[in-house]
Amino acid sequence: MKLFSVNTYLLKAASLCGLLMFSTASYAELSCDELFEMRQAVGQLADAVDETFIFTRDDDEFLADVVELMYAVAEEEDNRTLFNAARDMERAWQREDADAYVDALDIVMIEVDDIYHFECGRKRR
Repeated sequence: MKLFSVNTYLLKAASLCGLLMFSTASYAELSCDELFEMRQAVGQLADAVDETFIFTRDDDEFLADVVELMYAVAEEEDNRTLFNAARDMERAWQREDADAYVDALDIVMIEVDDIYHFECGRKRR
């Protein structure tokens, strides 16, 4: 059985989520590099959750914090897709359903990727 701490692999994800939570800027004002890094960090989080068989108390608290951050970002950005993903993450966390949590993170990744392509593609024209 594989045991490792999700937190060990996700400091970057937490810092990027924190950046979004405490930022008053919209996604459009974040750099293309920041959007790309956020997508990568969310992907790393999804991979780490998917590969973890045993979650420590710290891991569990961290995953709950990510849910709260996602709600804050969704509200700040008035983004329904991110709000729905945060709701799905919260429900998955309550049920201790890692697969459903990862599915919701995948939705976040797709939405951030769409924002990246829209905002950064337009800037390059």
